[in-house]
Amino acid sequence: MNPEQSRSAFEQLEKNKSLLGLVEFVDGEYTAKNVGTWHDQSRSQNAAKSLNNDYAVWQAALAAQVPSGYVVVPRSPTPEMVTAVNQVYKYPMGPIDVYRAMISVCQ
Repeated sequence: MNPEQSRSAFEQLEKNKSLLGLVEFVDGEYTAKNVGTWHDQSRSQNAAKSLNNDYAVWQAALAAQVPSGYVVVPRSPTPEMVTAVNQVYKYPMGPIDVYRAMISVCQ
């Protein structure tokens, strides 16, 4: 999941949807919109703080799921994975070669 997809998924969470109207996403963080009354401004600042804290936790959770050097792969080979194996399956191959060919298209 790239950063834009990650943020989009985070913003689709029901608890975040109601706060998004109070903030803007600028330079990688949620910032309060400059809105009407003191009370509205306070709500906007609180929404930005809450979203930034929750988004940091969200990103940490996603990062923790896939350790460096690993990739997430589908349970069954995709057509692209099968094609990758077929392209290199010209010589006697062992299971490690097949595995590497399939993983190469998942990165």
